[in-house]
Amino acid sequence: MTSKLFLKTFNMAARHRLDKREICGLHATIRGTLFCSRVMGLLPVSGLTCPTSRRLRFTFRSPYTVLYVASLFGQLLMFVMTFCWLMMNGISLANITNSVFYTSSLISSLILLHIGRCWPSLVARVETLEHELPPFHRNVGSMSNTLERELPPFHRNVGSMSNVTTIFILTAAIVEHLLSVFYGLKVACACDSNNVAENYFRFNMPWIFDYTPFTIWKGALSEVFNIQSTFVWSLNDLLIMVISIYLTEHLLIHNELLKKAVEQ
Repeated sequence: MTSKLFLKTFNMAARHRLDKREICGLHATIRGTLFCSRVMGLLPVSGLTCPTSRRLRFTFRSPYTVLYVASLFGQLLMFVMTFCWLMMNGISLANITNSVFYTSSLISSLILLHIGRCWPSLVARVETLEHELPPFHRNVGSMSNTLERELPPFHRNVGSMSNVTTIFILTAAIVEHLLSVFYGLKVACACDSNNVAENYFRFNMPWIFDYTPFTIWKGALSEVFNIQSTFVWSLNDLLIMVISIYLTEHLLIHNELLKKAVEQ
């Protein structure tokens, strides 16, 4: 009964009159967030820069996969070192915090690999359903008056909303990380202003530089792994937010259409 009312309210046969570039589906909604993950070397998926999903691919013969393997090695190394540091130096708030932080980052990196492997097929299935659903965004001037009256008055661009959310969350994560780095540099400078870099890394990452001699390249590489872990920490919440935006818009539109169907 609900399906008949739904089809009565929204004529699916008129969908071909919509400009496909104005239909914001799952791929367009979340590709910006996933692209940031790929830039950070944590998602081996190609085709995210394409507006459509036709070029989405996951393959092991890809430079993104090589970058991901290097990133995964770094996350595994940080996990092992912080866990050994916890076992050897006993339980404390700082030791537990570091161990949990890098453990969750390693798990999230493995989950991202699974997401990347399944993502092209998942998007293809979702787009099959999206072709049977009303669009998010529409250009009223390109549609007939009948279809215009049938569609609910939604004007929000879901892709833009998700991109703004991504920018805001990642900017907040960057600011948080920069403040942490600034604090570490202030402490290192107070200890020895002539050797700030070494003091900074020994203060922030004793689980590495208490066992190995300090060099600049080791410090830079450790900081890269730390930045990746910080990014993954925020990405977990960000993916939930963006997918929630996508689903919420669908439910809002369906709710309006069902209300119109009941009124008729």
